[in-house]
Amino acid sequence: MPEVQVGKRPLLLAVGAGLLYYLGFSPLSWWPLTFVGVWLLIGLLESTDSPKDAAARAMLWKTVALMPTVPYLSGLGISVHVVAVGAHVLCWGLMAAAFVGARRRFGPFRGKPGLTCPPAAESLRITSTLELHGEDR
Repeated sequence: MPEVQVGKRPLLLAVGAGLLYYLGFSPLSWWPLTFVGVWLLIGLLESTDSPKDAAARAMLWKTVALMPTVPYLSGLGISVHVVAVGAHVLCWGLMAAAFVGARRRFGPFRGKPGLTCPPAAESLRITSTLELHGEDR
């Protein structure tokens, strides 16, 4: 199996998007930045065709977003915090991989990252029996 090569730019964008997402919550509460962080994550997931890349980007994004919350969970103990954050980050990675894998396999874009409006004949498999014009009735 070929090894997945993840470029530095998407990973840096994932870190930046995670920081923007975090800044929308306490103590700063700059809430519009959460939308920007999520928008950047969606763009990062749409720009890849590999579920492994998507999982890496989403897990890095969520790790960066959760790291500043360590003091809030310190009363639970370090082991509980590690398990909780690890499970949460793993879920985000699995969801991102499933999203990209389903888009690649079942979606109308069929693994063409960045394509927002595919030709109708290719995505819907329109046949001549579905055409309404050009037939005499």
